[in-house]
Amino acid sequence: MKKKQKKETPCLTCGRPSPETICLACRNRIQGEAIDKKQEVERKGRTDKGRV
Repeated sequence: MKKKQKKETPCLTCGRPSPETICLACRNRIQGEAIDKKQEVERKGRTDKGRV
């Protein structure tokens, strides 16, 4: 039985051919940016400034 290969379509972010909607490189970059944003928001919400 043959395995069906996914048809490559352009990545929605960068336009490079990818078997997924968003290529792995773009997915990793987007996730990294989201983590950075989350940490920035969490830091702003702190009332303590660490060691004094």
